[in-house]
Amino acid sequence: MSVTSQNYTSEEVLNLVKLICHDHPENRELAAQIIKGRGLPEELVHFMEISSEPLRKEAMCVRYGLPEHFPYLNSFSFNQLIPYKNLPIKETLKGLAKFPRLTKLSFHQYRTEPLELPAELGLLTQLQGLYITTTQLEKLPASVQKLTQLQEVSINYNRLTALPAEIAHWQQIKNLFAKYNRLTELPPEITQLRKLESLALHNNHLQALPKGFSALQNLKKLYLGENRFASFPEEILELKQLDLLNLFGNDLQEIPADISQLTQLTHLYLHNNRLRTLPDTIGTIKGLKVIHLKNNPMDDRQKARVLEQFPGVTIRF
Repeated sequence: MSVTSQNYTSEEVLNLVKLICHDHPENRELAAQIIKGRGLPEELVHFMEISSEPLRKEAMCVRYGLPEHFPYLNSFSFNQLIPYKNLPIKETLKGLAKFPRLTKLSFHQYRTEPLELPAELGLLTQLQGLYITTTQLEKLPASVQKLTQLQEVSINYNRLTALPAEIAHWQQIKNLFAKYNRLTELPPEITQLRKLESLALHNNHLQALPKGFSALQNLKKLYLGENRFASFPEEILELKQLDLLNLFGNDLQEIPADISQLTQLTHLYLHNNRLRTLPDTIGTIKGLKVIHLKNNPMDDRQKARVLEQFPGVTIRF
């Protein structure tokens, strides 16, 4: 199959792919005969790098938008395909748009060069889950505004310095994970994601939360560890459904007494800060189970004081 040919029309290439993708042995044999006689179309050469025949077949069918050969395809992963650098991501996304059942898309591959997502990502309007991790991604295309059905997005371990304002269109999203990036601030539009239940932003460069953050009244889990908060973000105090708050690895010197307003809180992570005391009001949070306080500048007397304050809570120094 190493011999290539430029003497195929686009329609002929498509018809050849249909034969290759077909389950019937006669069609696959006919495809082999055509390639033997005319050579392999240049458009298909990069697919031959894929050693796995089932994976190669799926990649071809998706690239050329042939849902009839994978009628129940509801999830597609570039994970195994990203190593083949010549595979056309843009065209593959166009093809994926023809698969009506597709609800999940993932890119997960360690890369040395940033992944560039084309605008065609916005064609996948039926997506409910989008997972892009460890790809060195530096920005999301504006076309993500078309992904209005998203319920979960994971963009961890990348190089994102900002989230686009277009995330305001993710009105169905419940889980947003953007840890281990380079975010310096959050767009005001994040406050419009009123169905958000879990937000993971640890290991970024955040110093403050946007005005109106307290509008996220369905938020239950908030991860802000390993950022650059010098003081407790007051906006958090209005998040009445919060059951987990993670603020480890910042530069906090005190916790406000009004933290008692977080009546649903069960887990509080405050290790690796500069805390010497905690407010007595924390003891009024009836469901609180665990407070992590390791690596704060508390001496034995101060630790003993904390243990006395909250006898029903597990304190981890």
